[in-house]
Amino acid sequence: MDIAFGKAEKYMGYLRNECGLHITVHDAGKGFIADNIVSISPYNVHSNGYCLYAKTKEEVWDKCIYNQKKVVEKLRRDGAFFGMCYMGVEEYVFPIKVGEDVVGFVSVSGYGINRERAYAKITRAASEFGLDKYELLRKYDEELSHDKPSDEFISTVIEPLCSMLSLIYITFGSKLEHGARAGGDNYVYGHILSYINRNYNKKITVDDLCALCHCSRSHISHLFTKKAGMGICEYINRKRCDNAARLLTDTDERIQEIAYLVGFDDSNYFTNVFTKYMGASPREYRSREKSASET
Repeated sequence: MDIAFGKAEKYMGYLRNECGLHITVHDAGKGFIADNIVSISPYNVHSNGYCLYAKTKEEVWDKCIYNQKKVVEKLRRDGAFFGMCYMGVEEYVFPIKVGEDVVGFVSVSGYGINRERAYAKITRAASEFGLDKYELLRKYDEELSHDKPSDEFISTVIEPLCSMLSLIYITFGSKLEHGARAGGDNYVYGHILSYINRNYNKKITVDDLCALCHCSRSHISHLFTKKAGMGICEYINRKRCDNAARLLTDTDERIQEIAYLVGFDDSNYFTNVFTKYMGASPREYRSREKSASET
């Protein structure tokens, strides 16, 4: 099972790193991806700076999750589509199908094509969630892509991924759902990863995870270290640094702002942690990556 998930993860890494696509994978309420497919859970949340800023508001996260139900309904009705979310971000969405059933979907997001339409959504969302409209517009202009790949290219590279994930579900779906119902260690671990991937830019405590999974601190800590090969704190910091690295490479956002976006309250502490895990300070990392992209 891990081999199959690993191949899907490797292909998504290729799409993200070599093709520059912002790939996320979501389930259709069957516990298929977010809670069970451990190796691809990092691809369960959008990582562009615009979405990271918007989702500093928990209510935005909640509405995003709620709207996924509407996405699944549209996929069942119309098939793959290119559309705009309630925050004004445009994305390609492809169904993961088993027979006629949609068990999940793949999103290629991060596009800002129709600014006039997006402006109306951003204005409404800023009022609804208490966000700074002008900061949203700035991030919309600076951090989303205003050119999109051709529909043919996207379908060519995404449909094989959907087929891989569909095959995983067909092969292992019953085991995954049984594990979820049984509440075993894999299910608990998957829940923890899903929660961290959703909330890594906020304060997370072991007590939060204990309440989530109804397990003791010792069980949570031991289980996570056994499965991940590192402690919970280290995993969270690595997750934050991985996302910071993408923001350093893909945006011109100030380092202090990036530290805040990924969950560090202290920019000096962020610099120390980032240097430890990435082998270079944020400033050095940005300079190195941008120089490499220009050669």
